[in-house]
Amino acid sequence: MTDTPEPDMNQRAERALERSIKPSDPISSGASDPELLARLEAALLSMPKLRREIFLAVRLDAMTYDQIAKVTGLSLRAVERQFARGLCQLDYHLRHGEAPPHRHWWQRWRQR
Repeated sequence: MTDTPEPDMNQRAERALERSIKPSDPISSGASDPELLARLEAALLSMPKLRREIFLAVRLDAMTYDQIAKVTGLSLRAVERQFARGLCQLDYHLRHGEAPPHRHWWQRWRQR
């Protein structure tokens, strides 16, 4: 094994660097899909209020977890957990078109 990278790896690295430096095309306001926006809104409205507020504070207001923890009085870990659950819930809703079914903590461990 040598310390010099293969030529193919050099080319791949150069292409990756070019892609990361190249400015991306901004999304125009008129190009949004109304169905997707409706599904996003439904997904956000299906979240509990605190989870939705934390999710929107991170994504729209660009607040840090620490700032949100100070405002809400939650621990930093609780804010992280609520944001992660919001992401999972949003993903499930967009994939399946409905809110995920409520499960108790012990149901996650039970075999189906």
